[in-house]
Amino acid sequence: METILDECYEVEVERVDYRSVGILRIVLIELVRSETPEDVPVTEKVTFENSFAIRSTAKSRHFLVEFNNAIFHQVLNESYASQNKDERRDTKGFIQKITKSNYQEYIKTNFGWYEQVIGKGIHYRIRGISEIIDVISCEDPEIMEIDKN
Repeated sequence: METILDECYEVEVERVDYRSVGILRIVLIELVRSETPEDVPVTEKVTFENSFAIRSTAKSRHFLVEFNNAIFHQVLNESYASQNKDERRDTKGFIQKITKSNYQEYIKTNFGWYEQVIGKGIHYRIRGISEIIDVISCEDPEIMEIDKN
């Protein structure tokens, strides 16, 4: 999906909020690449020397991604994600529609009765710098820039 998020260098998940039935709200923060190289600590023992940091700034925009008909969702630490070469993604952006999805097949096999009640779901993937969020929803999400507060 091409969205306003594609203007960002990178995004970070700030908050995932599941409200009443089917309303899933995800707040993302824009991350920018530093203009000059620096030593970037990764862990207590590892530092990337002479690298460009990626971080939020006072000018970073905040975005709300809202699914009004989310059926299932999962949040995964990006470090443990593996690429499924059989998946088909519509873009390489921060929000993707995925076809031929193992996750969607798992949901359909184990919880597929939802299709009889509200219709066929679509698999969306939201890729943040540290988390990946998979969502099965019957509708495209609304994506908007929001105030930082």
